[in-house]
Amino acid sequence: MTKKTNKARYAAPAAAAPPPRAVSSDSENSDTEDRAPSRTSTSSVEEEQVKETNGHRPYAQKETSTTGFLSRVGSLPLIHDGVATFQTYANNNKYSKYALDTAGSAVGSVSKYTEGYQNLLQPHISKVDKLANRSLDLIETTFPIVTKPTAEIVTTVKKPYVYVEESSKSAYNQIQTTIDTRVTVPVKNVAASTRNQITTVATNTRNQITTAATSTATTISTAATSTATTISTAATSTATSIATDGLETAVNKILPATNEGENTPQQSNQATRVVDIGRTVSLRVTRRVSNQVAPYREAAEKNTVVVKSKDSIHALNARLTALSETLR
Repeated sequence: MTKKTNKARYAAPAAAAPPPRAVSSDSENSDTEDRAPSRTSTSSVEEEQVKETNGHRPYAQKETSTTGFLSRVGSLPLIHDGVATFQTYANNNKYSKYALDTAGSAVGSVSKYTEGYQNLLQPHISKVDKLANRSLDLIETTFPIVTKPTAEIVTTVKKPYVYVEESSKSAYNQIQTTIDTRVTVPVKNVAASTRNQITTVATNTRNQITTAATSTATTISTAATSTATTISTAATSTATSIATDGLETAVNKILPATNEGENTPQQSNQATRVVDIGRTVSLRVTRRVSNQVAPYREAAEKNTVVVKSKDSIHALNARLTALSETLR
């Protein structure tokens, strides 16, 4: 008894009578009101639905194919190639192949039981399918690339990125050339000129110091020779004290003391006096060399060329630092 009831339940939708005219007309009127601007484009579809509702053609004789829109979408090269690739990978794997086969069997089983409901909903499905086809027509008209082969689509999509990459490289090279021309080369020239000026000033200062040192050394050598001669003469003299006094007098005459610290201490021992005189000579010579070299050193430090060169180097370093920070 239960089996008969179930069979009758599944067979009922296939043998069902057409829906009442009032209900169908209300749904169509509501659809017509919602799409008032497109009344002209959908009038033929609505007339066909009215005829079918009034009984001109039973639901069992309607077209049951709802794959118009889906077939067009599936025939697009990009979608078709993607599905084919997916099926190839899926069929190569036993687990995915089993899952696809199971899903296909389930869909087939469900389709058998829902065939009656599909017949009832066929008018609405056809209407939706036509609207979807119009939308697809609009998409294909606006974007004709979707109908091109997959390889051509991929090439077209890659072109902007290749152009952007080439443009970026060209812009970078142009910026680098501009920086080299307007910044790097002038900075290098200024640095080279400043370096040459500093080298020239340093060379001149060194030459002046060398000349002064040579002159002082010559004077010292002459004084030392004279002192040695005097000491030698005094040593051979029987009057050692007189000789030592004469040596001290000669030293004071040639290298006079500039302050009290340079005076020779008084000693009773003549040999000690000679040693003290030698120390006094060394001290006086050292101080005179320092005093003569000091003006040249101060002049070199106060030289305007050297000061300007240092300022130029500092300014160049500041500009290069700011430029490197900007390029980052």
